[in-house]
Amino acid sequence: MAVGDSKTESPGSNGGGQGGGTDWEVLLLGLLNATGTHTWTEVRGAHRRVAYGGYTMGQLLAAAPAVLDTVTAPAPDYILVNLGANDLTASPSPTTETDFKQAMSDLIDLLRSYYPNASIWFAKPWIRSHDSDSFTMGTWIAAVAASKNVNVGINENVWLKGADNGVTNTYDGIHYSGAGETACAAQWKAVLGL
Repeated sequence: MAVGDSKTESPGSNGGGQGGGTDWEVLLLGLLNATGTHTWTEVRGAHRRVAYGGYTMGQLLAAAPAVLDTVTAPAPDYILVNLGANDLTASPSPTTETDFKQAMSDLIDLLRSYYPNASIWFAKPWIRSHDSDSFTMGTWIAAVAASKNVNVGINENVWLKGADNGVTNTYDGIHYSGAGETACAAQWKAVLGL
């Protein structure tokens, strides 16, 4: 199951959003099924992901139960979370460290209340022109992940930014391009070790 903001909700979704191509979740399922060791399926229900463009960690936490209540089957083995980009640029001011960490901790508790056996992974987000803030947020994510016994997943500060400051993997310095969707799926597969 994917949980996130617009990087999860809209780029490339359902075969060709703004980013073009197929979304990273579908590509990841294809990569996992290609191994032949297990059959991977999407979570089913009224929604296949918990994602809202423009949402901060706290806003998604408040909205998540309404979506999670619609999921029918199968229960996810993995929950991949990519949130934080909007916290970096929240208006009128960015989310504070204390508020971000509390919302992340509460989101973990909420996800565990629905799926106690799922392995939960949090990405470290990146936005062009916010390198230092993105790095700092990554340290917050790592700290909460360690305290709540969940995993740190992909690091957008490395692969999304890349050597060209996100020109290849984003279409606007934030959202995944078609190449970014493909790279994101490959990054998640590698981090998960599947």
